[in-house]
Amino acid sequence: MFGHALIALALALALGCGFDESAQVGGDDGGVSSGDGGVTGGDGSPGPDAMPPCLFGSQQVRFIDVCSEQPTSGLASLTIPNRVESGIDYIFDTDDLVLLEPREEDEDPVTSALQPVATEVNGVAVIWAVDVSIEAGAWVYARGSRPLAIVADNDLTIDGRLSVDSWQASSLGPAGSQPAACALAAPTAGQACFDEGASAGGGAAFRGRGGAGGGNSNDCDGLGNPLLPTPGGTGSALPPDTLRGGCAGADGAESTNGSGDGPTTGGGGGGALYLLAKGTLLVNGAVTGSGAGGSAGDGGRTSGSGGGSGGYLVLQAGQIQLTASALVVANGGGGGGGCDGGEADDGANGSFALVDQDTAPAGGDKEGGGGVGGNGGYRGDIDGQAGDTANRGGGGGGGAGFIVILTDNLMRDADADVTPAECGILCN
Repeated sequence: MFGHALIALALALALGCGFDESAQVGGDDGGVSSGDGGVTGGDGSPGPDAMPPCLFGSQQVRFIDVCSEQPTSGLASLTIPNRVESGIDYIFDTDDLVLLEPREEDEDPVTSALQPVATEVNGVAVIWAVDVSIEAGAWVYARGSRPLAIVADNDLTIDGRLSVDSWQASSLGPAGSQPAACALAAPTAGQACFDEGASAGGGAAFRGRGGAGGGNSNDCDGLGNPLLPTPGGTGSALPPDTLRGGCAGADGAESTNGSGDGPTTGGGGGGALYLLAKGTLLVNGAVTGSGAGGSAGDGGRTSGSGGGSGGYLVLQAGQIQLTASALVVANGGGGGGGCDGGEADDGANGSFALVDQDTAPAGGDKEGGGGVGGNGGYRGDIDGQAGDTANRGGGGGGGAGFIVILTDNLMRDADADVTPAECGILCN
């Protein structure tokens, strides 16, 4: 896990600040390879020709080998302007490695004339530049199956918004909701009753636990027994070694006598983002990677689905400045509300904090005999909340994700807003 950072600390005084251009990052066994093939032992002892790891000050570079993989030519400064009055200005596709510009709602985005230098390194989509600036008012959204890294040879400034959020199940942040990565801690889907009613989907987990989906209080097996709440996902205090997004909430269920469109779909997990600058990483705007709210029952007797968990945001630089207006968010999404023949409300997306920084991402409201969804995890309340048990239960809230800050010099204004709170090697 992040315990590999301890190797870097022992070498910090000898190497100073900046990249060691000949070093390469090792694998999960703790070994670090040199440019000429020398390898340390799995126990961290030096190999015959071992080279030191790639460092920023005392902090080891994560996930990608920027010391040897960085393009040697063609790099320039990248400035992303405010292109429209409201809404998303640009979409970066981590699969195709292209920057797109959205058009009208019913039109596909088009390729932008503004194209950064982008490559794939170890399964990560990497944007490389001398300096990077996202101007005030600009909104850049990333999507795709690969996580996203932005590497600045000098400084990286975010005055606008950089988003790797998920927005419901159909619009996932980069590397969000990956089934293989989420399988061991997955929440449980809702179930339909023998007669009528249904339990709801549990909330997804990442750092915080997912909230339980609301159970059903009816006779659900023909013997008078109700359906118990469905478990949410299991959280972890250890940030992953691999750069991946959060997990999806579990689906709700439709009653056997329902007339809706089938089970409700769990909210997607927030995406994965790695920001890396040799110089200063300055955040005046917003960096967001939250989970989506769970969808609600609509037009039938249907339970709510679970909210998606927050994603994985890693900020690393020689110096990091979070100003009074900075907002860094990886909240869980709220669970969807249950309905009883009408229409309930979806859970709030985790980046609802952009609108109301003092309120948890709310679970969706119920309709009729349905249950209210649980709130998403945020701030110090990193666990998603349980949905209500009812005739058609409310979905569980998604757990908060990880925000990891790695620097020797953090300058954080007291009014800078980071939710959930940032952590390092271990997140309590």
